[in-house]
Amino acid sequence: PPPRLPPPPPPLSAESTLPSRLSRGALARLRGGGSVPGFRGIMLSLQGYVLRVLGTGVSNFTPENLVATTSASICTILLSLGRKSTVARALAVLFAVVGLVAPKLLPMLEYTHSGEGYACLPLLSGAPSAPNSVMRGDLKTEGPWFRDREGRAVILRGINVAGSSKLPTGTASFGDYTSTPPPSSPATAAATATPTAAAASTVSPPTFVGRPWPLSECDQHLSRLRAWGLTTFRFIVTWEAVEHAGPGIYDLEYLEYLKKVVRKAGEYGISIWIDPHQDVWSRWTGGDGAPQWTLDAVGFNVSRIYDSGAAITHQGYGDPYPRMMWPSNHQRLATGTMFTLFFAGRKYAPNISIGPDKTNIQDYLQTHYFAAYKKVAQVLKGEPNVIGFDTLNEPNAGLSGWKDLKVKGLFRQGWTHNWWQAMLMGEGLTQETEHYRLPFIYTGTRTLNKKGVRAWKDGVPCIWRRAGVWDFDPSTYEPQLLSPNHFLPEGGGGGGRGGKGK
Repeated sequence: PPPRLPPPPPPLSAESTLPSRLSRGALARLRGGGSVPGFRGIMLSLQGYVLRVLGTGVSNFTPENLVATTSASICTILLSLGRKSTVARALAVLFAVVGLVAPKLLPMLEYTHSGEGYACLPLLSGAPSAPNSVMRGDLKTEGPWFRDREGRAVILRGINVAGSSKLPTGTASFGDYTSTPPPSSPATAAATATPTAAAASTVSPPTFVGRPWPLSECDQHLSRLRAWGLTTFRFIVTWEAVEHAGPGIYDLEYLEYLKKVVRKAGEYGISIWIDPHQDVWSRWTGGDGAPQWTLDAVGFNVSRIYDSGAAITHQGYGDPYPRMMWPSNHQRLATGTMFTLFFAGRKYAPNISIGPDKTNIQDYLQTHYFAAYKKVAQVLKGEPNVIGFDTLNEPNAGLSGWKDLKVKGLFRQGWTHNWWQAMLMGEGLTQETEHYRLPFIYTGTRTLNKKGVRAWKDGVPCIWRRAGVWDFDPSTYEPQLLSPNHFLPEGGGGGGRGGKGK
């Protein structure tokens, strides 16, 4: 058993900061004259330091936290090295005092910015100016480089415009936009065993006009960014912004707004790179990008996605939303399913079709995606400062290539499960999963979907059950994984096992 330590100091008030608690704890050990001696004490001190930095420094990493944590650990190590040494005890006192003073002194030493220089600068105000950016046709590619007409490598000076463009005007990421369409909506047609193109709904907020800023503020933002030397915009345009109302229904008002912003940027010598942006597929799966009707079309009930464990969303989880939680949705049912169908639906779900012409789900999704950005290109083809298009921000392979559906992914944040568990939760079956916090620290287990909520619409089977990946045993009604390597290139033949999904 470890050596006996002196009793802890009296409890501190709720207002006490972490750095203060750490250093006061060190002083308490100093006063009590006790610490773990020798090499073992040093190792325990270092272990405690690492745990404090990982457990607290990462989630609340400030200079004062780092100084206080380090000072407290050095104090403990000094006491371990020389319990009876006057020099060691004096140094320990010094470091304990440093840890106590740091939280109050360091913030006072931080440089504070004045508001001067943040006003709108007229284009011809005499302010320092970067050269105009390149226009369409000025660049060619060579390996990893852009090159200009003279063959020189070009590094574009730019900025993303802008994070707010991921959400409709007047919408926050924690807002409730998962309401179910009324009975008269075409989306109710999806509550059948075979989803159809009529699964589109118009629940999405109506417009992205005003993202990233209202037209009335264009000169203010553009002149400021231009004066800072930012002459290229990676301009965020989500699929939802263009086609949120339903398949083939384009928001012409938004497209006209987009053209006006791009044209105004050209007046300031700013070039535009169109970014078809997405993060973990859509707003309903923890990010942004695709319209809601894409989820409707494959049979998801967006109002149940969070409760079933198919995604972790800001509006479902609430505040404070854990830092860097959103990427974990890449390994959850909703996002993983949508990307698999988008990129490889023909192989892994060949029997999943949409509409009277039986279009495979991959072709259905991709056709609408391409058509939406073709519409953007048609609107902007006359703007010479539009220098190019990206293909898709941060695409994900979904389940494609996954070796074993019972093996977890490497990214561990929040509740962490394998794909087989994800499919079972989507079917409304409670699962016990591991739980992690940053940076991938195991914190125990969590029981998910205790209420048995299905991610799918009533009457719509799990799409992977229909594709033959799993089914219920007809005699015991226990779920059975029929094809654990279904998503390997040489795996289950893309649904060839013929799941009935009844």
